[in-house]
Formats: sequence, structure tokens, C-alpha cells
Amino acid sequence: MTTSIRRLGAAAAVAVAALAVPAGAASAAGESCEGTAVKKCVSLSVANGVWQAEGVITDVGGDGINVDVRVDEVRIQAYSGGRWVDVMSSNAVDADGWHGAQDVGLSLRRGCNELQMYGSSIRAKAHMQWRGDRTGDLWVTGAAVTPGCFG
Repeated sequence: MTTSIRRLGAAAAVAVAALAVPAGAASAAGESCEGTAVKKCVSLSVANGVWQAEGVITDVGGDGINVDVRVDEVRIQAYSGGRWVDVMSSNAVDADGWHGAQDVGLSLRRGCNELQMYGSSIRAKAHMQWRGDRTGDLWVTGAAVTPGCFG
């Protein structure tokens, strides 16, 4: 009887673990980061064939430098006609202002079929700013990925 109970317990644990992973959970792709004191990252995520770009800027802290940060624009770009072009329907302006430690900005979501019409590769691009002990702004671009209809 104890063996049966153990088997039932193990089966229940597997079933609960399967429920904990949401269907259609986003997977990340094309991440690229720059900087150490002020870390600036972009990536793409896909869930159910729908893509979205994300920009994250973080004042890492602990280095004696204090800055406020913001992501103010995020977009998806496609490689088309020998150059990178903005997928205009993906551009999003992030107008929530300055943040003390971290800001996250998201593009609008675009379906894989729309993105595949632009070309065979896409990437995330975000404009980020920081001010305080140091000041700067930078467009950060992610690595190119193929816009598949998965995820």
C-alpha cells in the first residue's frame, strides 16, 4: 500500500508541476546587454506566435554612482531590402517618466505572419536614458532572430 501511495504522490506532484507552467508562456530571444554601472538590455519574447520587444535599463548600484533611468521608446525592426527597418506598427513610446533604479518598456505586439512579410530576421531596439552622477542616452539593439510562428 505504501508503494501505491508513493506512486500516487509522485503522479500528483508531476500533475501539479505541469499546471504551474502556463500554456503559451513567453520565451525570450535575441537578448543583448550593454554596460555595467548602468545595464541596458533588449530582447524579444514570443507567446502563441505573437512577438514583443522589451527594453530594460537598470542602475546596478553599489558602485557609488547614482542615476535615474528611463526607457522611452521600444520597437521591433526587420531586416528587409538589405537594411534594418522599423516595423512601424510595433513602435511604442513609454511616457511613464524617470525611475530611481529600473525601467522596463515594451513594444506593441505583432503576429509572426506580419513580421515574416518584412523579411527573414527581426530584432528588438530600444532608446534608453540615464541622468544623475552620469548622463547619457543610447539606442540598444538586440541580436537578430527568425520570427517563427511558435511559442
